[in-house]
Amino acid sequence: MAKNRAFTEYHASQIEMLKLLEIEFILDKPSFSVSNTIVSTILGDKTVFRYIKEELEGIRNLISNEKFPKDIKELSTALGMIFNSLGRISICRMYASDYAIYKKELENMEFIKSYFGGNFTKIINDMVGFLDKETQIKIGNLNYLVLEEQIKKSGL
Repeated sequence: MAKNRAFTEYHASQIEMLKLLEIEFILDKPSFSVSNTIVSTILGDKTVFRYIKEELEGIRNLISNEKFPKDIKELSTALGMIFNSLGRISICRMYASDYAIYKKELENMEFIKSYFGGNFTKIINDMVGFLDKETQIKIGNLNYLVLEEQIKKSGL
C-alpha cells in the first residue's frame, strides 16, 4: 500500500485540480492563470496560487512541530498532503499561462526536502507531469524507503 500511496495521492490531486478548474479535456490544451483563476474549494473561493500556498504552509506547520510525527498516521497524512500538493503543482506547471512567474514560490520544497532527506528529494524531482508506469514504481519504492527512514528516525 505504501508503495502505491505516493502516485495515488499525486494523480488524484491532478484530477481534482482539473475538476476545480472545470477542465474536461486535456487534449484541448487548457490554459488558466495561477494568480487570477478562482477555484471553489471546501474552504471557500480562492486563487489557484492561494489554494496551493495555503496547503504548503499547512505542511510546513505540521512538519515543523517539534513533536512531529506523533504517530504513523500523522506521518502518512503529511506525506499524502505533500503528494497532493505536487499533483496540483504539476497541473499548474503544464497548463498555467503565468506559471513561470510563480514557479519559484510554488516549487520551493526546501523545508520538505531538508526534513525528509535525499530519497524524498528524488521523489519530488520525479513527480512532474503525468507519470509513466516505470516512474510510478520508482517513486513507490522511494516512498517506502522514506517511510522506513522516518519511522526509524522518530522511533515509531
